[in-house]
Amino acid sequence: MAAISVLDVQKIEAANIPNYSQLLNSIPGVYMHSGAINTNRMIIRGIGSRSQFDTEKVRAYFSNIPLTNGSGQTTIEDLDLNLLGKMEIL
Repeated sequence: MAAISVLDVQKIEAANIPNYSQLLNSIPGVYMHSGAINTNRMIIRGIGSRSQFDTEKVRAYFSNIPLTNGSGQTTIEDLDLNLLGKMEIL
């Protein structure tokens, strides 16, 4: 059994937030720090906490297309928030 948090389009638009970090930090168990271009970091329920300056071991998909590269790093900030209809965190 897994815990699922969902941000639907109404919540995303109602937040009226220009970046991912503030939106994702509103979800319990999720922490995102937005620094310079190469220092964005996301932790989901402890996963990814060992990496200091990037997001590792967190898999992200956009319409079943993986956003995680071959070395396990994810950069979701490349997507425009206006493209999203829903975000699910497992």
